[in-house]
Amino acid sequence: MPTKTPQEPQHSSLPMDAPKIPSDEPERLLALYRLGILDTAPTESFDQITQLAAEALQVPILLVSLVDLHRQWFKSCVGLDATETSREVSFCGHVVFERRPIVIKDATADPRFAGNPLVTGAPHIRAYLGIPLFTLDLQPIGTLCAIDVKPRQFSERDLQTMLRFAKIAEDVLHAKELAGRTESVLQLANERERRFRETFEQAAVGIVHTAPDGRVLRVNRQTCEILGYTEEELKRLTFVDITYIDDIPKNAILFQQLIAGEIDRYRMEKRFIKKDGSLLWANLSVALIRNSHGQPDYMIAVIDDISERKQAEAALIRAHDSLSNEVAAQTTQLKERNQSLLAQVKKSLEFERAQRRSENRIRTISNAVPSMIGYWNRELRCEFANDAYRLWFSVGPEKIIGMRMQDLLGETLFRNYEPYALMALEGHFQQFERTLKRADGSISFTESRYFPDVDESGDIRGFYVYVADITRLRTAHAELEALNAALHRDSTTDYLTGIANRRVFSERSEEAAKRFQISGDRYGLILIDLDNFKQINDNYGHDIGDDVLRAVGRILKEQLRGCEDIGARLGGEEFAVLCFGDLNEDSLTQLAERIRGQINSETVQTAKGPVTVTCSFGLALSQTGDTGWRNIYARADVALYEAKAGGKDRVVFGHAYAKGATGRFRSIRLASTH
Repeated sequence: MPTKTPQEPQHSSLPMDAPKIPSDEPERLLALYRLGILDTAPTESFDQITQLAAEALQVPILLVSLVDLHRQWFKSCVGLDATETSREVSFCGHVVFERRPIVIKDATADPRFAGNPLVTGAPHIRAYLGIPLFTLDLQPIGTLCAIDVKPRQFSERDLQTMLRFAKIAEDVLHAKELAGRTESVLQLANERERRFRETFEQAAVGIVHTAPDGRVLRVNRQTCEILGYTEEELKRLTFVDITYIDDIPKNAILFQQLIAGEIDRYRMEKRFIKKDGSLLWANLSVALIRNSHGQPDYMIAVIDDISERKQAEAALIRAHDSLSNEVAAQTTQLKERNQSLLAQVKKSLEFERAQRRSENRIRTISNAVPSMIGYWNRELRCEFANDAYRLWFSVGPEKIIGMRMQDLLGETLFRNYEPYALMALEGHFQQFERTLKRADGSISFTESRYFPDVDESGDIRGFYVYVADITRLRTAHAELEALNAALHRDSTTDYLTGIANRRVFSERSEEAAKRFQISGDRYGLILIDLDNFKQINDNYGHDIGDDVLRAVGRILKEQLRGCEDIGARLGGEEFAVLCFGDLNEDSLTQLAERIRGQINSETVQTAKGPVTVTCSFGLALSQTGDTGWRNIYARADVALYEAKAGGKDRVVFGHAYAKGATGRFRSIRLASTH
């Protein structure tokens, strides 16, 4: 049989500690919300865990509890028909703060829980065993807990059993977490491919990827333009087919040395045969890319058209030969030609210097990026690192290149990053957040992204690393949440007494009146006005007056019957209480007398001696024929006027009102009931 639903918290004189809030609460809540399982329908996986765990420990209640900002919500439960309780009275909130299992033999004997409403009332918790549940980034988001309604000493075997079931529950949570993180992998891969294609196609030089046997695998648009072939035509040819016959031997020797591993790249000037049969002089740069096994995979060939330069050189040679025969006659002409040739050479040199400046700019930009950018091969050795690594590890890129990731990060930190690195080497994009200790000892939050480097055959050569500092983003997010919470609190709470303000009271009054007209749910109103409050301000000062108002606000919160009743400060020394549920004139009068007695016994200490205060009360209940909340307000207001006129410090119940009875009554503009 399910245990009775926990009742709303009731005031108790027994001790009780509310759960403390973890210092990293914003990060913990972010991890919880990122899972996306709050307020979702029951799932078989969690229900099986709670059923089996309840049977294994022989307990009447077993829960998978997720601790939200103000509540604990049950993803799965056995033996309880509730779906959530307040975080303030939750046992699981203590487990989340402690980040470790909590075992309680008898809650009535534990000063933290003896006065807890879940102990003094339904479901009458006595024994408790709670195990924290952690996300992949080690944030405690809830518990797997076992509850007994009788005192019980949970054994070590019980603890180990619950730990195993908690591990299963964590595995289910982690699977959900990993599924959410992989949704954007395809989009990022497509974006990476798009950028690569744009760079490849927009290059100002010809770029060709060839197989080790010379077959053309891929060409960019510039290659097609300078050679005159289409991409499909070039793919049906080899480099030998488009190379001038006199340049084939030298090209073949360098190619064989590259394949044999004697060199890793070469550069030469050669002539290509264009589609129209003409020759094209080009500066050819070839680099060999090997696969993870060290075998030749494919070549990258860069073709730079130098026909103009060759033409200039040929013109120089012709001019030199001509000038050798006609030195005397052609001196002037020789000088002119030399000047023209020198200008062309200077232009060529300036072009090369511009290229070097461009490379230096790119290197400078990479080093100026505050995020770490690197490349790690299949052996987890660094092949590239920008200067940002120096800021984090106090080691320059020149020393990091060739270093193992394990040596750079250290054994402990490496174990946290190793699973992501291995997944990237299997071809899976990785994105995760971690805390990282800088060389100066400061702690920062980072977001890491690992991009697999896939070659043409689908093999993974390594992965690119991008690590960004998101500490400011984390801090700004937490500050924004705190600001929103403060704004909401200020808009609904009276700044002095901490109870509801006039706006909230008006909204709740409107709701109560509409509900009464539709479903007949009765409600009551208590108007409270402090007697002779002006004299307190005049005799003792406004600070003492504020202390009196705060004391009244505290008493109203203590005396309310449940969470649906609401106490509010209407302004100045005027207060009101809206009551709901099973009400009549006697029960409403008893509540008002209880509040009056508590206020009468309250003492505020001042330099001039103790100060006490009394109040006058006007009561009313909703009646058939009310057209809105102003009717009940008018009856209570008339009753309050009678209490004031009758000597103050008394409770008067209002059955009707007379037109124009009080200033407050006249302001609400109601017709008389007589």
